[in-house]
This record gives sequence, C-alpha cells and structure tokens, in this order.
Amino acid sequence: MTRSIDLGQDLVGRLPGLTRAPAIDTRAPAVDRTVVGPTLTAATGLLVFLLVLVTGGGPNAFMQLAYLPITLAAYRGGVRGGIAAALIGAVMVGPVMYLVDLEGNGEFGWPWVVRGVMFVTIGVLLGWLFTRASAMTGAWRDAALEVTASQQEGMLALARAAEAKDPTTGDHMHRCRDLAGELAREVGLGEPEIADIAWSAMLHDLGKLYVPDHVLLKPGVLDAAEWELIRTHPVRGAEILEHGRMFETARRIARWHHENVDGTGYPDRLRGDRIPLEARIVRIVDAWDAMTNDRPYRVALPVERAMDELRGCSGSAFDPDLAELFLRFLERGRPAPRP
Repeated sequence: MTRSIDLGQDLVGRLPGLTRAPAIDTRAPAVDRTVVGPTLTAATGLLVFLLVLVTGGGPNAFMQLAYLPITLAAYRGGVRGGIAAALIGAVMVGPVMYLVDLEGNGEFGWPWVVRGVMFVTIGVLLGWLFTRASAMTGAWRDAALEVTASQQEGMLALARAAEAKDPTTGDHMHRCRDLAGELAREVGLGEPEIADIAWSAMLHDLGKLYVPDHVLLKPGVLDAAEWELIRTHPVRGAEILEHGRMFETARRIARWHHENVDGTGYPDRLRGDRIPLEARIVRIVDAWDAMTNDRPYRVALPVERAMDELRGCSGSAFDPDLAELFLRFLERGRPAPRP
C-alpha cells in the first residue's frame, strides 16, 4: 500500500474530483519595513520639535520627548539607529530650534553640546539593549523550534514502530494526522494547536503494539475475547506516552479517542465536553478513515454511506458540532453536480 501523507492526494481516490480549495489571502499587502521604521521615527521627531516650538520653544519640559524618536530608532536600527536619531535630535532641539525660535529661547553652545552627548549616550545604550534582546529572542525561538522538531521526530519513530507491526495501522496514522489537522483548522484553532493535534493524532493507535498479531491482522470477524483485547489499546497507548510532557496531547488522544459524547464509549465512558477536544476531533477522523479504507475484516464503505454514518452517529458517538464541520469540509471537496 502506498502511503499518502498529503491530504489532497489522500482523499482524491475516495472523493472523486476533490481538490484542496486555494487559500484566500486576507492579509493586508506587505509593508516595506525598511521604509516604515525611519519614516515613523522622523515623523515622531518632527512632532516633538513642533510641540516644543509651539509651547514656547526650548528649553521646556516637552523637550524630554526627544528621547521617544531615539528609542524608536534604537529599537528598529540598534546602536547605529540610536546614534543617528540622537544626533539628528540634538541638532533639531539645538541649532535648528535656536534659529526658528522667535522668542529667542533656543539653546546653543555648551547646553546644546551637553544635551547632544546625553542623547547619543541614551541612543547607544538603548540600541545595545534592543540588539541583545533581539538576539536572545532569536535564540529562544531557535531552541523552541529545535524542541518541536525533536518532538515530531519522536512521534515519527513511535509511528514507525506501529507501522512495522502492521502497515495498515501505519498508513491509517498518517492519514489521521492530516485529517485531524484539517478538522482542527475548521474549528478555528491557531497553527501551534493545529500542529500539536495533527502530529499527536498519529499516535492514537499506538497501544495496538500490545495487541497480538493474530487478533490485529485477523481477516474475519473478531469474537468477544478478541474484541476485549482490541479495546485495551487506548489504555495501553496512554501508558506508553504518560512519561513525557511533550506527549501530553498525544496521551489524551490515545486514551480517549474511542469515547462517545453520549457516554457509551471506552475506556472511561466520558460524556460530552469531558472528552478533550483533541480526542473528539480524532474520534471523527479515525472513524471516517476506518470506514473509507479497506480493513482486514471488511472492504471500504462508499463515500456516501460513510457520510451517512457520520450524520447518523452525530450526537451519539460524535460531537455534533465537530461532525458538522467535518461534513462541510468533505462537501467542499465533492464535485459539483452536472447540469
């Protein structure tokens, strides 16, 4: 069996004509940050200059606002930006103010030089601090990305372990990853939550590693004792994942992805919102993928029949709101009826 990781490719065979709808970019056009920073700094400096001028000229209390454009420039341009804004500010509230101040209050000479030295000192200090803060933030971001990559590598390793036992389970895990991510996106979750749920969904059947091969791969109908073995896999999967905080979402999914919203599921007979959202999401996509793909004990159901099953079990096995979102997602991928 060929593994399909991309959702669009994965569903094409089961929903004829299905293509992923092109994303609509609702973001505002990109703004040139190299222009915005200097422009904002210059506008702020000019406003400070005019405010000082209309309130009697320098020196006055409003002259301290000259540190605002220096701060902005240091934030945007580091030490160089802070120095540049400081020198311009010193000239504006010194010689320029002296020339345009009709009341003759402008500072020049040593007072201007001292103020200029203070401006430059503050600009250098702020520029250095902002640069250091930016570097530290970048290092924290890189560390977070590295941790996320390591977590995903760990999940892939565990998924491959299950796949080695049963290739059907491995393919199922990858398809559920993609579908869970799509349903989480339909819910409106943020990208970090979507990625967490999608990758964690790969491990929902990890507990089947404990199920004997003669049961897991049995081509016929399971008897009562064999079903009891199968029904242990949620608890077993949660046990495998319980010792790592990075697998907490995967642990909740593994344990509760067979709970029904009406309380008839297993292993804990949770009801409604007591079932974590991520587990309710995987409950739906797991059932959909199981229905629409061949299993050792039966062939895949037709798409229409599988969708009817989702509708019929909405409110009992499946969260009705999530089921409705998932059905809408599937309907968007269906071909339009011919006239």
